Amino acid sequence: MSSDEPKVRTKKAKQFQVLKGMRDLLPAEAARFQWMVETCRTVYERFGFQPLQTPAMEPFELLAAKSGEAVRDEIYAFKDKGDREIALRFELTASLARVVANNPNLPKPFKRFQIGPVWRYSNPQSLRWREFWQADVDTVGSDSVLADVECLQVAAECMKELGFDDFKIRVNNRKLIEDFMLLKGISKDSIIDAFRSIDKLEKIGEASVVAELSQKGIDGEKLMPILKLKGNSKILTMFDNEKLSEDGKKCISELRELLELARQLGIDKWLEVDLCLMRGLDYYTGLVYEIALQGAGVSVGGGGRFNRLVADLGGPEMPATGISLGLDRLFELLPRSPTLKPLVYIAAVSDSVRVQVAKLAQQLRVTGCRCATDVAGKNLTKQLTYADNIGAEYAIIIGERELSSGIFKVRDMTAKTETEKNMNELELWVKTLA
Repeated sequence: MSSDEPKVRTKKAKQFQVLKGMRDLLPAEAARFQWMVETCRTVYERFGFQPLQTPAMEPFELLAAKSGEAVRDEIYAFKDKGDREIALRFELTASLARVVANNPNLPKPFKRFQIGPVWRYSNPQSLRWREFWQADVDTVGSDSVLADVECLQVAAECMKELGFDDFKIRVNNRKLIEDFMLLKGISKDSIIDAFRSIDKLEKIGEASVVAELSQKGIDGEKLMPILKLKGNSKILTMFDNEKLSEDGKKCISELRELLELARQLGIDKWLEVDLCLMRGLDYYTGLVYEIALQGAGVSVGGGGRFNRLVADLGGPEMPATGISLGLDRLFELLPRSPTLKPLVYIAAVSDSVRVQVAKLAQQLRVTGCRCATDVAGKNLTKQLTYADNIGAEYAIIIGERELSSGIFKVRDMTAKTETEKNMNELELWVKTLA
């Protein structure tokens, strides 16, 4: 190039970043996440829950019917090209209620599970994202405590199979606390305000809750020691000594039945009655539950009774209960890595054997073996380096000599050792891996 020729400037491509509050999971992490999803799915199906899929977007009116117009500021809501107001779902229950309302012939009780991403436009912080996954189980059409206990049983089973043993499922009955507060002289009009303050206990602490209650004309100093009473039997005994209304007596009976069924099913050691647990003040109608992990600082799941939701969304009166696991939070707190099937890499010594390598890989995959091959024309050294980089536990090396003799070299990528196997031995060996 002569000195008077113009220089060609190459424009540097912009490097895009993931959106705020969202994240990428690279292969190793994605594999762990999918293992977690599959674990929950397997448990849900084992209990007879059926899968349901619903759209990621719903009419904004549907979500507002469940959570109020004010939810617009907390979610991704917008108009589409048809000038319709729509929103990304921020949980999975409203869609479930819509499906039940629109399909009255579904067998009842309708036991469904759904696992998928949801979106909320909140401020991202530790263990809080704008896009996150939920794993829900719900039973619609049963007002029996058996349905509530089964949801707790399913949640406990998932937690155990994911490797957690230091969790508690906190339970309460909102209607019971409402009746109790009326007995203590708190007016019906003030109860929701009291609930809102008590619901902040973990966030702002007891002193701040008591001060907030006092500002609302409620004696927090007298109320909090009762609500913070510990011990399931102590709490039940306390209510036995109170002059509850008929509704209140029914609530304490439900709570007692729930704990007794949990005892018989062997999950009572994880259940803890917590009178300060409120959840979804305008949503849940009775029993509520929340899953807490020791030291996590946030709940990793929750749910309860929502007997009005189907009717609120245009369907018939329909009792319902359910619980949801927050998979992204659980993912960050997983106590162990999953055991995945070993990955076997089949390396071609030369181009002349690549088709035979592909055929062998296909043959071994039929047995359930995770099997990878070269698709980029790399030489043998680069193939083995690549196999090591992607975490392959074993490599099978194939050249003309191996094909003619029927004896294949199997390299243990961790121990850096090699063994030889004939075709029969190879097929038997990969079956043990799968």
